[in-house]
Amino acid sequence: MSEQNLTESSVSAPGFYGKLPVLGDFVSRRIGHDFIAGWDHWMQSALACSKEALGEQWLECYLTSPIWRFLLSPGICGNQAWAGVVMPSVDRVGRYFPLTIAVAVEDIADLMLFTPAAEAWYVEIENIALSALEQDLTADEIDRRLIRVDSRCWRDKSVISLEDDNHAGQATGKMACFIQSQSAEPSLNDNLAGLNNCLINHCLLGYSLWHTRGSETIKAGMLMCEGLPPVHAYAGLLSGHMSNRGWNLQKKLIAVQAESRPMMEASPADDVLLTEPLGEQKTLVWRSQSAINRGKRRKLNEDALLDRPDKGLWVVADGMGGHQAGEVASHMIVEAMAEEQPGYDLEQSVERTMACLRQVNARLRQLAQSRYGDQIIGSTVVALIAGGDRLACIWAGDSRLYRLRERHLQQLTVDHSEDATPLAALSAGDMQSLKSNNVITRAVGAFDELELDCEYLSSRPGDKYLLCSDGVDKELSPVEIERILNQDNEDDAEALMGEVLARQARDNISIIVVEVSGKDSCLFQL
Repeated sequence: MSEQNLTESSVSAPGFYGKLPVLGDFVSRRIGHDFIAGWDHWMQSALACSKEALGEQWLECYLTSPIWRFLLSPGICGNQAWAGVVMPSVDRVGRYFPLTIAVAVEDIADLMLFTPAAEAWYVEIENIALSALEQDLTADEIDRRLIRVDSRCWRDKSVISLEDDNHAGQATGKMACFIQSQSAEPSLNDNLAGLNNCLINHCLLGYSLWHTRGSETIKAGMLMCEGLPPVHAYAGLLSGHMSNRGWNLQKKLIAVQAESRPMMEASPADDVLLTEPLGEQKTLVWRSQSAINRGKRRKLNEDALLDRPDKGLWVVADGMGGHQAGEVASHMIVEAMAEEQPGYDLEQSVERTMACLRQVNARLRQLAQSRYGDQIIGSTVVALIAGGDRLACIWAGDSRLYRLRERHLQQLTVDHSEDATPLAALSAGDMQSLKSNNVITRAVGAFDELELDCEYLSSRPGDKYLLCSDGVDKELSPVEIERILNQDNEDDAEALMGEVLARQARDNISIIVVEVSGKDSCLFQL
């Protein structure tokens, strides 16, 4: 038995980010770039989608929405965990954007979320947030109050969890949690808090917890989800009416459901995928890495990606349309595909994926007609689907799939654009060239009838597959991509992203790298 390492590093004072009534622009204090980059991108997209969903009722719902407490596990917005609150706010000139107060917590796996100390901390933070709006506090006045907040509750722990190293991660062993108290007077609540965190960390690799005490129009409630809530579901946090769009939402009314527990998908701590299709022979396994960035020139990130090695599904979507319409389209694609379940075999999975994309195409066409004056709301898409030892690629537009095999890079998709070159006609010189700006001829949402290309691929251990938006191939030639993927990188996706950002980075950038290995050498078996 080995005791879990507990870090005794101090927790800094909370910081804040967002809008204040006394200022005409965004303000931030003690909130790092890693948090702001992920949080702001999600919030901007979520607000845009909530306006679409709520229509004329949006402003009333926004202004009367409750304060939401949250906790983000490491990896959601940077490498640290974050605890904080978010509430509706507005700047001096009437632009609406929430105010977020949060504190970063490093190197603590089992945060004690449900203890009296954490409750007292949240209440104090909420009171400061309310005072900021009701009393028109300046940024300096808010800062002075936050510096006095005691945030040691996110460092001090009265219980720890122990696990047997000999059985950790083995699919054949029974999952168990042993909670041991360090306190001279152990508290049942503290032990239950430790148990809750142990179970959450086992079930979800990256998660967020949300809790509200409610408002005049919304009842109190708690939400737990994988990652941040889907942007299309954010309207529910404003209105109190949670829909199933964008996630597999299970609603509960206090009482615990007495049904048997459904079979769960594997997290990256598991050895095998429990919901794997049954009709394929499986000798290959997969690991994947992904990265997404707005780039240096664009104000919005209209890209979206889906990185699900547990499902054998990877998607990159590059939105178009402007005024956040492209962002809506790309997120609609990845959220719809995230809900799809693998088929019995690869062919059935392909059929389901193509049907899903055609449904999204129809929804985007209707949205363009009803809300955007027939302006195109569309997105390119490239999807890679695994089934047994085979793969399938589905695409529309100029987002690409490459394969690195035996150190040689090959482009597997043909751009649907006016100046596309057939793969058979590509020369050695083309491997040195960068993509130029051109007009794409296919996209999800562009036409009433969606045309999709599909190719089935064989795969073998050692292969690497790269899905990317055109923000990559506008900056890196195939020869440069090949060189980077052949390096001994800790993270291929981050290595590619770093090289793109070192250039002009003229467009949004989305990267997924999927690596194939033998059955005994990787986490995800399909």
